Amino acid sequence: KAFHPDYMTSAEATPVSYTVTTHTPVLSTAAGSYAPGSTVTITAGQPTDVLRMTIDGTDPTTASPLIASGTTLLLGNFTLKAKAWRTGAIDSAIASAAYTLNAPLGPGSVTGGGNHTVIATPDGRVFLWGDNQYGQIGNGTSANDRLTPQLLNSVTGVTVVAGGLSHTLARTWDGQVYAWGLNINGRLGNNSQTLSNKPIHVSTLSNIVAVAAGDAHSLALTSDGRVFGGGANASRQLGLGHNTDQWLPVEIPGLSNIVAIAAGDSSSFAVSNTGQLYGW
Repeated sequence: KAFHPDYMTSAEATPVSYTVTTHTPVLSTAAGSYAPGSTVTITAGQPTDVLRMTIDGTDPTTASPLIASGTTLLLGNFTLKAKAWRTGAIDSAIASAAYTLNAPLGPGSVTGGGNHTVIATPDGRVFLWGDNQYGQIGNGTSANDRLTPQLLNSVTGVTVVAGGLSHTLARTWDGQVYAWGLNINGRLGNNSQTLSNKPIHVSTLSNIVAVAAGDAHSLALTSDGRVFGGGANASRQLGLGHNTDQWLPVEIPGLSNIVAIAAGDSSSFAVSNTGQLYGW
């Protein structure tokens, strides 16, 4: 209504209701076919938006992997979908783009853990199945064993996988390492012993070319031939000269020019570029 001392009060304006819709996330790379190593960055419209994504063809829900604005993914043969949520606003539309690679990232990789199985496809997608008691399937739950392969929605560009007794490691095309599952003894390498049922980026490692997982310890090989280890060390499987567990990856002394690594239950092995075998 409008009021004026010299005039009659106006009629009441017709009520109008408004809704606020969350901005649709922005994908930096258009749909199409790309060379190995190509990436896409997902950006939120507002800093307070909550972003979730999938690469398995399903629409994102509040149960889908949570990502930060600015997250960058290595492309593969998948359809990326991203959606945003904001308190007090309508959910965003879904941003979607279908990608393919014009060449493989590598030959693929397969590993068996204690009671779970992991496969990385040549285009970098990861499928897991089996025991999930400790979140080793990486789908955000710590229950409901998987009887058929399930696509990991949160990490792309994986070229090497390794399965421990109850944890999983993945190395991406660009040399990054992700870990998830049981974390007793610090085997996930994030300075914690808290279980993680979704992949954690092991930020202290880079330029990694191979990973290996023992019962409760983890190994990583760098492009310049060094070996890092973390996790259980009661049997001195980290080769550090003592038996103290390591919650962060540490370089194993006395090794150089290493080209291959392997982990047993409580033992570790490395091969040098001259064919020498080391075990501890």
